[in-house]
Amino acid sequence: MSLDGMYLGRYHLLHVLGSGGMGEVYLADDTRIKRRVAVKVVRNDAPIYRAKENVQKSTQLFEREMHAIAALDHPAILPLFDYGEQEVNGDTLTYMVMPYRPEGSLYQWLRARDEDDPLSVEDVSRFISQAAEALQHAHNKGIVHQDVKPDNFLLRIRPEQPMLPDLLLADFGVARSLFVTSHTSQTIRGTLTYMAPEQWDGHPVFATDQYALAIMAYELLVGQPPFDGAPGQIMYKHMTLPPEPPSRLNSSIPPGIDAVLLRALAKQPEARFPSVAAFSQAFQQAWQASSSGKLPWLVSSAHLSEDDSLAPVHLALMEHSAPTIAIKGDRTPLPKDAVTPLPYQRFQPALDFSTRKMTLIFLFVLVLLVGALAGRMRLP
Repeated sequence: MSLDGMYLGRYHLLHVLGSGGMGEVYLADDTRIKRRVAVKVVRNDAPIYRAKENVQKSTQLFEREMHAIAALDHPAILPLFDYGEQEVNGDTLTYMVMPYRPEGSLYQWLRARDEDDPLSVEDVSRFISQAAEALQHAHNKGIVHQDVKPDNFLLRIRPEQPMLPDLLLADFGVARSLFVTSHTSQTIRGTLTYMAPEQWDGHPVFATDQYALAIMAYELLVGQPPFDGAPGQIMYKHMTLPPEPPSRLNSSIPPGIDAVLLRALAKQPEARFPSVAAFSQAFQQAWQASSSGKLPWLVSSAHLSEDDSLAPVHLALMEHSAPTIAIKGDRTPLPKDAVTPLPYQRFQPALDFSTRKMTLIFLFVLVLLVGALAGRMRLP
């Protein structure tokens, strides 16, 4: 049932802007203060939501999103204006009201760009800095976003800088608070292309968002994510395969950026940067070092012996591996805030029986879905 033309409280719904698994987002008029807003409505009238437990689950997720957004206060995070409930034709509609951004999402902006005008490393560095600031604020409040991707960053275009918009982090629909103990089963949520290995295993952490942001940075730099394919293939690659250094796909990317991204994309969360802010800072430093013509420093003295910590570092790209470090030359002190590319490690999933069982069931369902889709494609 379309809600076009209906009123939810003081909000007059005009038309659908987009839809998702839980409901739709409408463009609406706030009749009290005369402004355009976006109203996200969770729908309980669809057949999938008719079961009582499904209605409760969808409402719980919606309320969790509202609480997550309400706890945040940052200029790079889309704020919450209002929320409420209303009976419509015997169904309860829960809704939240947020600013309307006519500029659309980062994904839409990228698709509208000329393919012959790729983003520069400097432009990507700016986007990553803004996104990391928003995510770090959420992490400081104990919230993992779990769905970092270009679609979930809305844009704000300033008149003084019309060609390069600002990012606004949105859609906390699958966010999770790590400061709250949950007794429910571990549910896998997110977008396949951007999901870290531990997210596939049902155990997201703060570093999960860092991994997704690194996937997004990789995609912005080279025009494609590091892993693609059918769902089962994507999961296998996230779990087991090291990504190809982005400079092999875009020769304008400096080696320092390679090292930073490959560390942020480490399979084990503890092998990534200590925070998403640290990842962003390392990205900026690698870009600034390359633009100034200076050799990027890629090893921290904390990871070397007393003698090695005085030696300068030279980056050497091996044929079939992540960037490797060679120590040689004069005895010159290293900076303390340098980036360390860590050795590749295959992801080790959780060993508890319930999680392993859930992962196996998930894999089995994926295989069935892929097989069913392949069968349909073969039909005349």
